[in-house]
Amino acid sequence: MPYYTPPGWGGSVAFLLMFAAVVLFGAAHARTSVKRLLRHPMLIGVVLWSVAHLLANGDSRSVVLFGVLGAWALVEIPLINRRDGAWHRPPPAPLRGDAILTAVSVVVFLLLITTHRWFAGVPLVSL
Repeated sequence: MPYYTPPGWGGSVAFLLMFAAVVLFGAAHARTSVKRLLRHPMLIGVVLWSVAHLLANGDSRSVVLFGVLGAWALVEIPLINRRDGAWHRPPPAPLRGDAILTAVSVVVFLLLITTHRWFAGVPLVSL
């Protein structure tokens, strides 16, 4: 059941947000400069993933799934901050880590785009 009509530009913006989400997911598990900028790169990636999908889909199932997971990530960030106390930025990471993160993120993003039809049932590109 449709809740709203996604904007015409929603799909294009969703692609950009999804690439950023993939980078942030990867950054959470690697030594990169992203961790010096963001305390919770994976949770911020979940928020971007959620927003991207809400911009591209307006049906009730999408609103529930992506809305709830995005809201969970937004609630979790301050809860973790309160639990863990002050944030101490990690030491600078070598540029090599950022280059590897970028390359791996591009490959993972392309894989997600091309296999989306099989794991989500919705084709993003026609091959």
